[in-house]
Amino acid sequence: MRHLGRRILRRDWDEWEPTLISECAFATANIFSSLKMIHIFTVNPHLGPLRISLGRMVLDIVKFLLIYFLVLFSFACGLNQLLWYYAAMRQQECEKYQSMINSSTQNIPIKELIRMEESCDPKYRSCERFSN
Repeated sequence: MRHLGRRILRRDWDEWEPTLISECAFATANIFSSLKMIHIFTVNPHLGPLRISLGRMVLDIVKFLLIYFLVLFSFACGLNQLLWYYAAMRQQECEKYQSMINSSTQNIPIKELIRMEESCDPKYRSCERFSN
């Protein structure tokens, strides 16, 4: 007799499955054991100075990443501000299409219906208006 759990796909497992937890702990332990080698680098004549230099540059790297993510966030906000209109337009087209399908008394060209039906595609839902 085979265990029923063997037939369940891994993506359908419970999030607190002991096997998943143990694999996560094992991966974390592997990362930390690899990081222990950094202390050995200081003894090496080639890697030692690089490690010391990198240790002193950490603050500069953090400052750079902070500015980088600030610019990235600003760019994303700007794009959202520019493109919200088109998402609202798609939403209105979808609502109009659904009302036309429900009433079905109007004579509308097929091309127009197909174009409006495309606006109801779920891929356009992610761009709906967030702020305005």
